[in-house]
Amino acid sequence: MKRILLTALFAFSLPAGAQQAPDIIPGIRLYSGITLGHYEDYFGNTLGLAFDFTVPMPLLTLGFLNTEFLYSRTSLVSSHASHLDSTAFGFSYLPAWSPGFNVDFYAGLGFRMHYAVLTAERRDTVERAFLPAGILKTGLFTSLSAGLGARMELEYEYTELSQQIRHQINTSVGVTYNYAGHMRLVENRESRMELEKGTGNAPAASRLAELYSNGEHAYNKGDLDKAQFSFNEVLSLSPGHEGAKNYLSLISARKIYDAARSDIANKNYFSAIVSLEKASKVYTPAEYDLKQLRWKMSSMIPSLEQDATKAYENQNYKKSIDVFSRIRLIDPENETAALYIPRAQQRLKALSTLE
Repeated sequence: MKRILLTALFAFSLPAGAQQAPDIIPGIRLYSGITLGHYEDYFGNTLGLAFDFTVPMPLLTLGFLNTEFLYSRTSLVSSHASHLDSTAFGFSYLPAWSPGFNVDFYAGLGFRMHYAVLTAERRDTVERAFLPAGILKTGLFTSLSAGLGARMELEYEYTELSQQIRHQINTSVGVTYNYAGHMRLVENRESRMELEKGTGNAPAASRLAELYSNGEHAYNKGDLDKAQFSFNEVLSLSPGHEGAKNYLSLISARKIYDAARSDIANKNYFSAIVSLEKASKVYTPAEYDLKQLRWKMSSMIPSLEQDATKAYENQNYKKSIDVFSRIRLIDPENETAALYIPRAQQRLKALSTLE
């Protein structure tokens, strides 16, 4: 009879920073698994312990980046005293979809690198090897209350052993604790109490809590317009509500970020850099994309420097300033641009004086 994996997961997140960086959710999992295919009569139960870092990543509308460190032991069917020990590092990206009701479904793929040690009692030998593995995951997260949540997952892992594929099926169920989410609930409750204290209007406080919760849910689903409307309504009831102000700032940055992604798709790279610079002050993914875009465009700098220098030598100072300014968008610390732009500006000013 096949043995099924049960994973106990406990995770908590650090508070989001001033830039609303993604929550970092460390967690610990206890798991077991089964082997199928060629090796199902060779390997027995797998038992293990994993430590995870899960980060909500809005590279798509919603998604999670999961990094994990694992230790496991798999018994051998032929001898329970023989076993395969594995220490592994892995990561996976899990695009997600939220239909509402505080449930996020996800599915994605990832990679693990195992350092495996096989101890064979009958042969009195120990063998060691690095074994790469591919993983496919699907599951769901659901929010319960006070930062607590539940997680269920189905996982498939494949590893090559001696030119044969070892297939492993894992199912998991666990709990999470989101510290940042809990703190937002506390903040919301304190805002409501403050509003009740200041106005004596409990229904208005209840409405504020409802609007704030609606705004958070809309933001997590990627419905920025609806989220913006809800948080503006929160401010109409409580003008000093810091949570709503932070979300509105974040929504504005995300809209600028979306415009930048559109510019990138249309190959308007310099316009995209300008937008990403603005959004990166508040929205962390924009900072990452800005670095990536500048790196990809850095190969253009030598050619642009030649064009800008040639324009300067031909006394076309406006063009020289324009091209050097583009170089500085790619490389803000570019020394050539820093040298030539003031010179070109001075020459241009001198020419305008003569005219």
